[in-house]
Amino acid sequence: MKQKIFFYIMIFSILVNLFLVSDYGKRLKYTQAKLNAEKAKTEKLQDSIKGLQQKVSTATLTPTLKKKK
Repeated sequence: MKQKIFFYIMIFSILVNLFLVSDYGKRLKYTQAKLNAEKAKTEKLQDSIKGLQQKVSTATLTPTLKKKK
């Protein structure tokens, strides 16, 4: 009787561990995909900011060059 209880506890603990390992793997993949998407979005926005900064700097330089002539 005691051996059967230990056997079932062992089986239960193995199943719980397998579930936890598989769930952790899925969560890790999901988090990694989400992180990569946010990184790509951030890079795109940084490029947009750089482009806008260049437009602003050329727009502010143009009127000053016309006044000097």
